[in-house]
Amino acid sequence: MKRMLFFAAIAALGIAATMAHAGEKAYLDGTGDSGTAPDLANVVVTDSNGLVVFKIDGTLVPSSSIQIYIDADRNQSTGDEGDELFVAVFMEDDGKSYYDAERWSGSKWEQVAFEVNAQTFTGREEIGFNATAAGLTGTFDFVLRSVKMVADAVEARDRAPDSIVPWSYTLSAATTSAKAVLGKPTFSPLRPVAGRPVTIRAAARSAGVPLTTGATTCTAQVKGKTIRGRGSLANGFATCRLVVPRGTSKTTARGSITVGSGANTVTKAFSFRIA
Repeated sequence: MKRMLFFAAIAALGIAATMAHAGEKAYLDGTGDSGTAPDLANVVVTDSNGLVVFKIDGTLVPSSSIQIYIDADRNQSTGDEGDELFVAVFMEDDGKSYYDAERWSGSKWEQVAFEVNAQTFTGREEIGFNATAAGLTGTFDFVLRSVKMVADAVEARDRAPDSIVPWSYTLSAATTSAKAVLGKPTFSPLRPVAGRPVTIRAAARSAGVPLTTGATTCTAQVKGKTIRGRGSLANGFATCRLVVPRGTSKTTARGSITVGSGANTVTKAFSFRIA
């Protein structure tokens, strides 16, 4: 069973009231089969402008949770029993709700940095997050589980769908084509020195949400020579690390950071004067 580390407070943002959904699909699960756990019934998944939302019929009670297990690549031989992403909402004994979001690293589950927005309505929970930040593209499979705990033991649980075949959802074109937006580059050190490394960073967001994963490359040119740097994307920042060539003092280096691939590629140019 996956770890349940509920540590981040939910942001109640009124997801349904503020979104015009470009994609939507409804799913139906049987009722009356959950015992004291939240009874998972109708589920509606929607997405628009990069945000995917799960509207789940089911009422959280103290010491219970509603969990989403996602097979991002639709391959049961990868991930943890096929799943690469895990998002859950948990209600503690005092009635306060928290969320947990984890990604399979290849050997273990690790906490992720993207924001999960959730809100409770009468008889329904809504859980939303940025699809790109979560690493979702195209079609993905998913199942839902609810659990009611007593102390450290599971008292009751429910699964949706009841069938062993998972549900599938295809993101709309508006979401899959959402590009990253890169902010103004910054440099460390502020005055790069010939023969020494320099780090260029630019804030990276998609649909207003900081990106945590994605293909990132960077290159620069100085005095007609191409410098290939090492690009990375983490914690909402695209980063380029390169070494300024010797013998280039008092010249200007020009380059760019690129995030994404194919039609979703976005590039930010930068330049700096070498001390």
